[in-house]
Amino acid sequence: MLYVREAPGGASRHKPRERVSSDSTITSAVVGRLGVSVLRGSRVTSRHSDQFRALLPILVGLYLPTLILLGTAMVLSIQADIPISRFTRDPAAILGRNPFIGVLSNIGILVWAGCAGVCFFASAVLRARGVKQEWPAFFLFAGLVTAVLLLDDFFLLHERIIPRYLGISERILFPVYAAMVMGYLATFKNNLPRTNYLLLVLALGMFGLSLAVDRFPESILSWHHLFEDGFKLLGIVGWFGYFVTSAYRVVTSAAMADRP
Repeated sequence: MLYVREAPGGASRHKPRERVSSDSTITSAVVGRLGVSVLRGSRVTSRHSDQFRALLPILVGLYLPTLILLGTAMVLSIQADIPISRFTRDPAAILGRNPFIGVLSNIGILVWAGCAGVCFFASAVLRARGVKQEWPAFFLFAGLVTAVLLLDDFFLLHERIIPRYLGISERILFPVYAAMVMGYLATFKNNLPRTNYLLLVLALGMFGLSLAVDRFPESILSWHHLFEDGFKLLGIVGWFGYFVTSAYRVVTSAAMADRP
């Protein structure tokens, strides 16, 4: 308890002074901090909720096809009595072989996939920026053509799957793929001169050499597979280089045009 000196003439020298309590001040501070914390927490929760709602279509697009794929593998495993590991594990691990088996072919698949992804992304960006429709369509159909070639190469469609299960000869499929590519080039012939088209010509030439080598028996040409698959890989890389550089130039040009 605190004391103060009494005025002269008082009966006593000191008397109790009422203590100025800080309890109310502390309580107010605590309540204030709690209120701020609750407010911040509600704002964070609101942001999380808004972000989740915005991401919901993306999450559905990402995970629903993946879950369907996993479910399909499970059904096939049960119905055909195939171990599920045959669908989920790496082929080299299943066969107990060196993981570098088919490494150049796998690299080609990665390059195909990268090219398709760049084309689809460029098409989406250009469409969002309101660029004239010919360029978004140019890259959209480039991505579709690349995706078809990717799937054919990855699953050996023209070599194994289609001839075996659909009865369509490999000799028929090559003209179909060639017509698909030529149709794409004819559709967008006005766009080609504004791109690095020499890269595309080089890529198509490499694919042609790969097909030519494929016609030779392995016994005649030494290092047959090196030339056949090597020219194909060079063609894939050239195809990738053409569309990636074209996408970069068109997208950056559109971005520069939007600047004030």
